Amino acid sequence: MKAQHLLEGCGAAILILLAYLWPQISPSHAALYFSVLPVNTVSRGILIDLIVSALAWAALSSFLTSRDKENRNPAWICLLALAVVVTMASIAKLAELRQRIPKPGFLAAGVLLLGFAAWYWAPAIYRRSISAFRIALVLVGCCIFWMLPKLLFVALHRPAPDAGSFRHLSADPDASSQRVVWILLDELSYAQVFEIPHANLNLPALHTLAAESFSFSNLSAPGYYTAKVVPSLILGRQISDLESTLDGQAIIRTDKDSHWHVLDPQQTLFAEAQRDGWTTGVAGWSNPYCRLLGGVLDSCFWYPDQFTPAYMYSHMSPQKSTVENALAPLSSSFRRLMHERSTDPSPVDFHVRDAEGVLAPAEKLVADKDIRFAFVHMPVPHPPGVYDRATQKVRSGGSYLDNLALADRDLQALLDSLRSAELDQHTIVIVCSDHSWRIPLWRGAAWWTKEDEQAAKTGFDPRPVLLVHFPGQQEGTAVSQAMNSLVMHEAIADILRGRISNASQFSDWLADF
Repeated sequence: MKAQHLLEGCGAAILILLAYLWPQISPSHAALYFSVLPVNTVSRGILIDLIVSALAWAALSSFLTSRDKENRNPAWICLLALAVVVTMASIAKLAELRQRIPKPGFLAAGVLLLGFAAWYWAPAIYRRSISAFRIALVLVGCCIFWMLPKLLFVALHRPAPDAGSFRHLSADPDASSQRVVWILLDELSYAQVFEIPHANLNLPALHTLAAESFSFSNLSAPGYYTAKVVPSLILGRQISDLESTLDGQAIIRTDKDSHWHVLDPQQTLFAEAQRDGWTTGVAGWSNPYCRLLGGVLDSCFWYPDQFTPAYMYSHMSPQKSTVENALAPLSSSFRRLMHERSTDPSPVDFHVRDAEGVLAPAEKLVADKDIRFAFVHMPVPHPPGVYDRATQKVRSGGSYLDNLALADRDLQALLDSLRSAELDQHTIVIVCSDHSWRIPLWRGAAWWTKEDEQAAKTGFDPRPVLLVHFPGQQEGTAVSQAMNSLVMHEAIADILRGRISNASQFSDWLADF
């Protein structure tokens, strides 16, 4: 076996496993950041697959070359088709271009048809094409010299285990002190909630609250992705780039500072709240709140976004052993060939768990009189759909409109918890979203429904939601001034400093903003 064959094997293995590899070894380390650490068994499983795939392809390449030194063998067409299909699928997955890439079956059929046609009618072109394909594999294979050490380091590095929840009070608050409950409903669209009528969709909690709140109708979000938007809101600076260390800590660049910095929890609203004598708490989804903000929180519950790691790992899991993870892609492929149903949860199944897992801890936090500044990040109405608004039950499936109904139900449950604890009369309630419904991102996904398509006919409206309600406020105020959602940070900061405590003061504050 020659060095060329080994490099071809490495190139093929990199292409085949690119969707698994890149989230592990890219500067973003997305597979680590969103997961409950450690995830070493996943990294080691991918490492084994990379080595085995490279050696297997190299052996096959060596075997074919020993019998056909001029690339005449039609077997090369099958290898070319495999490489093209898996590479395109990986790129589509990583770049979120699912709807723009042909189906794997059609793509494979096209490559095979063209390949066999060239082999039969234009052998010279066929030989040159296969030679170019093999040279391309060698060039990609050269990346193994940095990818393999990086993956090996990730696989062997063991970060501190994540704490999913904790509670330790830094102060003894007065039960009658003013409180702030900040509720973020992920991907809530202002237009879909307040401007576009939908049949059989009622959102009483949102509409009732808006009628008694300051309602912002012309906001722009400080980003497109939750991972950047939420830290932007709590820092008060728009994050342009976010990456992760191997320990899952966020490294950021802002729109006003091109240098990379570790996200400093001492610069967040929660640290400012504690410095001003407030106790702080978070019950949130997706962003690793307890890991990022543990030092400035008195109470924390983090429900990890199971959808994102599942999307990256596919059939691998930190709960499985290294060997099980190494065999997972092969087992999955075999089940598909045998037309057997996968035993692994689908992205929709994972989001069902998300939708059900956050509400109870969020209700507990909202009703906790010892926590004066509470932030809740709910996973709905973020797709995929996990609710049936006709039966009012969580399920595997549904549309964005169904998820809106679920978000409204969850909001009502949180407000009821606040009232039941008799804390509503001295609690400022802020309801917002990180960004609007991202139609361009989700259209074409497997869970996109006819109702989604109907609701999306008006096009993508980027405006998020922001409602601010003060105790005793009974009339709504429409705020149509164009501004960035970062206004939330400034408003909350002044509330924490005692400069804003009622609707009148907030109205004056807005006039001067």
